[in-house]
Amino acid sequence: MGSGGVHAGGKRTTGAGPPGPLILAVTRPDRRWERGQFTHRQIVAAMVALVGESGTEPSADRLAERAGVTRRTLYNRFDGLDAIVVEAVTTVLTHPLHPYPTLPPRGPKHLRIRYFAHQLRAFYEETAPFQHLALVRAGHDDAMARLLAMEHRRNRQSLARSFTTELRHLGGNASPTVWELERATSWTSWANLTRIDGLPAGAAEGLMRDFINRLLQ
Repeated sequence: MGSGGVHAGGKRTTGAGPPGPLILAVTRPDRRWERGQFTHRQIVAAMVALVGESGTEPSADRLAERAGVTRRTLYNRFDGLDAIVVEAVTTVLTHPLHPYPTLPPRGPKHLRIRYFAHQLRAFYEETAPFQHLALVRAGHDDAMARLLAMEHRRNRQSLARSFTTELRHLGGNASPTVWELERATSWTSWANLTRIDGLPAGAAEGLMRDFINRLLQ
């Protein structure tokens, strides 16, 4: 009786010769998927650019023109303009180039407070149009509300890590103090100082330094 062979399909056959060549299926890249992902990123980048320039949501026509696509493509790729706004704002506020300041908890307190407030000012100035848009939409947009809640959480974590030594000395008051620090240094506080009260960024930064210092005493 001849020896058995195994084809690529896994079935045993009979015959005298060796099995035939194993044919491997080669997965070719899906060009349509790649083009779709490129278009997706192009639309989000256009929204980021337009919001960064004006601080407001562009029309569908303006966005399509900037992205180099048709209105139909916008709505084929996303569930409306709201979805594009949410992704654009999320992209900016969670980008690694826009981190909340975090300092090693050592060195003179006044210098760390000064540096923290300065870095926070830089963060808010770089992301101002997106922070403002998120705040405006948060009342009726659950995705934006969740994003702002995440931003508040990041700020609290950053404050807790940066001022661990001072907070430890506060004992049982440490936790409520972190919440007070976050409230005093949040985007809402910054916007109230600069947009509503009309303070220059330098003056607003100085007030935030004072807030932090008083709360950590």
